[in-house]
Amino acid sequence: MKNNGTPSGLLDEIEGTVQGHRDGHGFVQRDDGEADIYLPPNEMRAVLHKDRVKARVVRQDRRGRPEGRVVEIVERPEQPIIGRLLHEGGIWLVAPEDKRYGQDVLIPKGATGTAKVGQVVVVQLTEPPALFGQPVGRVKEVLGEIDDPGMEIEIAVRKYGVPHEFTDACLAEAKAIPDKVRPQDKKGRIDLTDVPLVTIDGEDARDFDDAVYCEPAKVGRGKGWRLLVAIADVSAYVHTGSPI
Repeated sequence: MKNNGTPSGLLDEIEGTVQGHRDGHGFVQRDDGEADIYLPPNEMRAVLHKDRVKARVVRQDRRGRPEGRVVEIVERPEQPIIGRLLHEGGIWLVAPEDKRYGQDVLIPKGATGTAKVGQVVVVQLTEPPALFGQPVGRVKEVLGEIDDPGMEIEIAVRKYGVPHEFTDACLAEAKAIPDKVRPQDKKGRIDLTDVPLVTIDGEDARDFDDAVYCEPAKVGRGKGWRLLVAIADVSAYVHTGSPI
């Protein structure tokens, strides 16, 4: 058999997922579990963090790692990009909160919606990145100011794909839950509503699910403290199998 001088494996197309790095380069995490393929910054220009790609190893870099070239983008997840809206030199752009994306997203003048400079927004891509062009998108949702209470949670649920939108049935059931404890809700329970319980949750807390009360008390012949911890009975209002 004739040897054409091409090392074995260099023409293989290897499928995997792009993992960006804040310094501009990236890697292809191979589906077969073999060593990651290093992508230099110029190769990362046309791809995004989390893209599914086919890559080809072209050489070993100076550190002995397999260095590759992306030959095909197999799939681009429809995951929104979260970042801050900026206006620099007359150009609107969003700087991603997740630095692994590596590129700012250009926003056309008419695609900023109601967002203001400096606010945290969710961007939907309308044009993918290219070797000589940045990605382009539009503002899909305005989350608010970077210092708003709970902003870390708002960013995290979207960044990691945590379900955060509720069905109409769920919202209707939640709206029907009374704001105060009704007489029928007290049946079979000890009424401690006269105890001055306090919560110690932070300002941005969404679940006030426990409260405490402490008072001096005798312990044997000595003095001590009596501590009450009240835990919310969520199951009294949220039933198994319900829309909530």
